[in-house]
Amino acid sequence: MPHVRVRRSSCKPSPPFTMRLLGDRFVIDGVTAIDLATGTPVRLTIEDGRTRDALRERDRVCTELAGIRHPLLLPLVDFGLAAGRWFEAHAAAPPLRASRDVSRSAALHLVRFLHARGLGGDTAAVSGHLRPAIDGPRVAWRPLGVMLVIRSSIDAIRAVMEAHGPPGVTRVTICGPPGSGLRTARLLLARAARLAGFVPVDRHAVQVTPGIAHALEGRHLCVADWLSADDSLPPVLARAAAASNRRHVWIRFRREPPCGSHAAALEPLTVAEMRAMIYRDPCLGPHIEEVDAVTRLANGLPGYAIDALTRVRGERAGALWVHEVAPEYVATPGTSCLNPNTSADAGVTRLARVVEAARALLARGRHGRA
Repeated sequence: MPHVRVRRSSCKPSPPFTMRLLGDRFVIDGVTAIDLATGTPVRLTIEDGRTRDALRERDRVCTELAGIRHPLLLPLVDFGLAAGRWFEAHAAAPPLRASRDVSRSAALHLVRFLHARGLGGDTAAVSGHLRPAIDGPRVAWRPLGVMLVIRSSIDAIRAVMEAHGPPGVTRVTICGPPGSGLRTARLLLARAARLAGFVPVDRHAVQVTPGIAHALEGRHLCVADWLSADDSLPPVLARAAAASNRRHVWIRFRREPPCGSHAAALEPLTVAEMRAMIYRDPCLGPHIEEVDAVTRLANGLPGYAIDALTRVRGERAGALWVHEVAPEYVATPGTSCLNPNTSADAGVTRLARVVEAARALLARGRHGRA
């Protein structure tokens, strides 16, 4: 369940935690955190007392983790420093329901995947990113490690946000069919907007987040218009444009083909990009022949390729890979940061023990068993 965790690395007293808007993106209400860029709950971890060297190492690890996906990793949607504190925001996801044998196999696969990505160090650096696991039915599926591919269309929109454009509202439309990675593009662009000095805001999230409007006054806004049939200027942008001559960006996400000079298509992945995207595990695969066969059928759509490669003997891993799920704009009740959800923490602890054991096996050279 989404909640806010505050960790302190020193015994020095800290000021009361009263921030309402963290990192120009996340709204905190008690122990509940909402991502303004999507309107969905997130799991937010906040730490203080870190040394400069520790922050550099944390930034390196988070940069790598933000660019990969695995069924046992919570997607890292944003991270960095805010008001002198380090924060990490993960997409909220239900616990993984799988048998102990399946969970262990997936955990060992995760260890090999992280090792291949240069993250084979201390378990503590990764344990906070693990998705909780609880006992469930035995279902045939194959874990898959994925490296995100940055499309040229995303880079083009990022360049628009970073450029010194004219005041007013700059409108951009990005289009992609189901399975193209449009939802991932939304998350990548939200972080890019924050780093470029904008406050990323979902068109509808402002309407259902009481008391946040005043925090957006006088700010550069990047409004995400997710699959909305309303082509009119979002009210939050209309008010911001009327109040000042600051620059704002309006990004519309659409499923239909692009139309107009301000629209761009989320281009299909090439065969080489598909190959580079999929981690080919020495024990569980997929082999290069499988990847190439799926690539030919997926027509450059990564979502369909991932879905096909996770299947085992025709059975789908429905609990593991969920693509293009409609977002909700209400927060689920949060749990206390002093008493986090017991079953979720137990699942993370169990996975952390498996990951640590697998690392020990790898260190002794027993790669086959790990």
